[in-house]
Amino acid sequence: MSASIAFWRAEHASFAHLLDLFEKNLVAFHTGERPDYDLMLDILQYLRHFPDRYHHPREDVAFDCLVKREPGLLALVDHLKDEHKSLAASGQALEELLAEASQGAIVAREQIESAAQDYLVDYRRHIASEELTVMPRALALLKDEDWALVARAIPTVMDPLFGDQADEAYRELRRLIAIEAG
Repeated sequence: MSASIAFWRAEHASFAHLLDLFEKNLVAFHTGERPDYDLMLDILQYLRHFPDRYHHPREDVAFDCLVKREPGLLALVDHLKDEHKSLAASGQALEELLAEASQGAIVAREQIESAAQDYLVDYRRHIASEELTVMPRALALLKDEDWALVARAIPTVMDPLFGDQADEAYRELRRLIAIEAG
């Protein structure tokens, strides 16, 4: 079902935009400025809340359906599912580092930069891998009943940042995104 793939791609585009915004703040370290820790934390909290709880689990169900249709994809699908877990763990660790720094704790700049760069690279590589390898196969192989199974397994929830009824917690992040788009 191409509508499901389009939705999947739109979410990936939103996540990529947030990664770019996060990286712009990370550059502040190189210019000797203080990054906007609150904004960086908002981005991480969103990426840990929405993709880690809803987007990735939906993908995992779709991946399982894909392997049933093409068993040769098992190794790739297992790798991508492991990446979902790894991204969640590294996102949590980075969020903890940033939270400490934002509260005035002494955290080595290099430690934050290294964790952030690893997270950005891994997340972007993961999205690219899904876009280039899994999505074309899903588009070709998955049937309406597979997409219905995905929808039943992980209910669609309102996106708290990009949805029509955004969560108040992300008000500042939405404002910055609008300014960038403006």
